[in-house]
Amino acid sequence: MTCIIRFFPMSNISPDPTTLLQEIESYLKGDSLEQFHKILASVNEKQNDAETLYNQIFELIQGNEKLRTLFEEGIESSNNDIDAVAALALFIQVVNTNLKTQTNFLPQFTHAIALFVNELIPLQYFENRIHQLASPLSLRYRKTIEQELSKLINKIRSADQENFFRAVREDVLKSVSEEFVVNPNYSPSLLMQMMVIIGCSCNVDQINYVFRALKLYASDLMPIDAVYHYIQPINITIAQIFEEAAQTEKIENFYPLSIFESMKKDFSTPQLKWALGDTLYDILNTQLSSPNSSLTDKLSEKLDKFDKNSSERNEKNGESPPSILQLAQMYKEDFKKQKDRNEAATIPYIAEMRCAKMLQGITAIVNSLRADNYSTPPTIPSNIVDSVFGSTKFDQSNDAFYSVFINTCLEIGSIANKQEIHFLDQKLLSYNPSSNDWRCTFKYKVTKRYMTHTLFFNGRKIQIDDDEIIKVVARLLKKFSQRFTDLENSCEAFLKMMDGGEYELNEFAAFTVFCYFEIIEMVQTAQSTNYDFTKLADRVWEETSPLANFDGLSIANIDIVLKYFARYLNMAYKNPSQFENNNSDFASSGIAYHLSAKDNVFEIGGYINPVFDLTFP
Repeated sequence: MTCIIRFFPMSNISPDPTTLLQEIESYLKGDSLEQFHKILASVNEKQNDAETLYNQIFELIQGNEKLRTLFEEGIESSNNDIDAVAALALFIQVVNTNLKTQTNFLPQFTHAIALFVNELIPLQYFENRIHQLASPLSLRYRKTIEQELSKLINKIRSADQENFFRAVREDVLKSVSEEFVVNPNYSPSLLMQMMVIIGCSCNVDQINYVFRALKLYASDLMPIDAVYHYIQPINITIAQIFEEAAQTEKIENFYPLSIFESMKKDFSTPQLKWALGDTLYDILNTQLSSPNSSLTDKLSEKLDKFDKNSSERNEKNGESPPSILQLAQMYKEDFKKQKDRNEAATIPYIAEMRCAKMLQGITAIVNSLRADNYSTPPTIPSNIVDSVFGSTKFDQSNDAFYSVFINTCLEIGSIANKQEIHFLDQKLLSYNPSSNDWRCTFKYKVTKRYMTHTLFFNGRKIQIDDDEIIKVVARLLKKFSQRFTDLENSCEAFLKMMDGGEYELNEFAAFTVFCYFEIIEMVQTAQSTNYDFTKLADRVWEETSPLANFDGLSIANIDIVLKYFARYLNMAYKNPSQFENNNSDFASSGIAYHLSAKDNVFEIGGYINPVFDLTFP
């Protein structure tokens, strides 16, 4: 049955090919089933072409409308994929035929085609690259190649991309030299595609120019929009791929050497030179090797020092010595600490880590109190106690320890969180609210980590003077929730809760309230536009964000907070009783949140859940 699947991949419909064939097999009985098995055997033996195969199977399932419809859809999808593969094979033939006397041009065309079928360059760049390579040719050759290229591009765009590339790698690449074939299961990242295009399109000065921008971005010294406009004059495709990759890739992954290192894991040296070009490969290889000797010496020296100190400690503690990887990690962490001491940019991270440490201390007490033996006072890990009171190791046996410890954690955590809030707000203010840079920064604001710090240590309060804002947001959320199965009831319960009352919430319900506040503020800032905000419930799914028509307004990126709202609400509604006013039940967590809603004033804050007794005998 495996061989038949390649006649109609149908990866874009349901059920998948294997399941569909199994359903056909289950439907058929007697002679029809035997005939179906013969058809499958003929496929494996390559006795029939695709059209004959389709007609034979179609005759067998005439009486089942569902199977017939799915099969027809599969054939249509398959035909598009097969046509695209055939068009590529024809294009290669046309190129070879027209350039057989143009020996200086043929290798460049072959290189571009091989990069494309290995998915190392995107379709749009492949099309532009072929036009660029064809421009010096005579009119007759150029016209013939460009006509076939146009047909090929249209066929590929109408096909299923995944099926197309799978079929290409199975069939077309069999005739291509192995040095031009990357692992068939390899899926290049956007960053790798960007690097390949840099190698194809840029001279030495342009490469250094682009690398400078990427390094500045990776060091968090240059925003996304600035990098885009910096690179665009050199090559718009590189700029576009960078902008797309910046939405998903970690910022540190944009260092050119980091991309090169990741490619070395999957490419041989000849393949790297072939994919990147000799110029780019030499630049990257030189940069990679030049600092290594001094770095290796420093690493060896540090590792020897760590090894000696660690061995002494391990001998005292009766532990086995650390591995070389553990020693390298210790050096890396120590080096980072030394480096960060003199960098003002680390201040926001210090505030964030201090919040996390204080919350960790409080959580340690809460978790101990939830243990089976309630008569045993909790023991706080010494590193947490040291982070609160210093290296003097405050005596935990002191009766006043837990009260002092909790109050100190709350005090330090509150101060650190105010700093955390300040730095994030300042960073957001430095960007245009409808820009990609603002968007990437804002995503941190709706992470569990940030919301927990803010809600527990300082809480949030919002007052809405205009009733219409609340009504607009309610309509928006109701319409948005209709996109999700079983979310409408939970949205109704949430909005009813926000009408007023006192509530004890778990963390997911609290996060939902936090997102609600953010949506309120976004709508407030855009109120002057007189826009029908309920339309946003559809636009965030249909358009690329940041949304157009909201230049300079944060609501251009409302899709982020809407989707987080839906996610957290879905998890919160697994405990629907918490949405009931004055519910006598405590939230089922050691750290809970109290929401007060009255007269359009909403206030929420965290507390240590009183269901756990903090007194000891």
